[in-house]
Amino acid sequence: MGQERDRNTPMSRMTRKGLATRERIIDYATDLMIDDGIANTSIDDIRHAAGVSGSQMAHYFADKHDLIGAVIDRAADRVMDGQQPYLDHFDSLEAIEAWADLEINYQRSAGCPGCPLGSLAAELLDVDPSLAARVRDHMDTWAARMSNGLRDMKDRGDLRKNADPDNLARALLTGLQGGLFMTNLTGDVAPVEAIMTRLIDDLRRQTNPTPSFG
Repeated sequence: MGQERDRNTPMSRMTRKGLATRERIIDYATDLMIDDGIANTSIDDIRHAAGVSGSQMAHYFADKHDLIGAVIDRAADRVMDGQQPYLDHFDSLEAIEAWADLEINYQRSAGCPGCPLGSLAAELLDVDPSLAARVRDHMDTWAARMSNGLRDMKDRGDLRKNADPDNLARALLTGLQGGLFMTNLTGDVAPVEAIMTRLIDDLRRQTNPTPSFG
């Protein structure tokens, strides 16, 4: 009973040291599960990497399912943080091109790791639909942030009146995820580079021409 109360203790009631320990466990678990896969990462692997005891693991996480949920959230935070400030200013063709270049250049420099969220989703889809849905929710948030910027473009008149910001955002994110999967599979940045070039060309065709005052 004591352990159950510990696991249900809100984070706001944890000590600073306790919060730091929990964060360290999540960070190591995220690194291991993204690099080695969820199925190939045991609680003991995480415990040894984080330098914590079995009782500490049980104190902060009810089970592996609970920990995987925290890993998904941490991976999503890393992805979103890595795309700043582009996602906050996704409201011009130049900004979107810069965002695509960021994604492509990161894959090139990091050895084509793909997308951690996409990798987690692929592994969980047939194994744990509830956790896969958690990844989907983060993907939906990602697409919504892109859509907000595209809607600003439309409101300014930069996009044509029949342009659909939500559809464009979904196409950009879906294309990115497919490109990242192929880039990870092949170890070559060309797939993600090709699809992003194609999608941005399509977006460009839906923009209104800049007025000429000459």
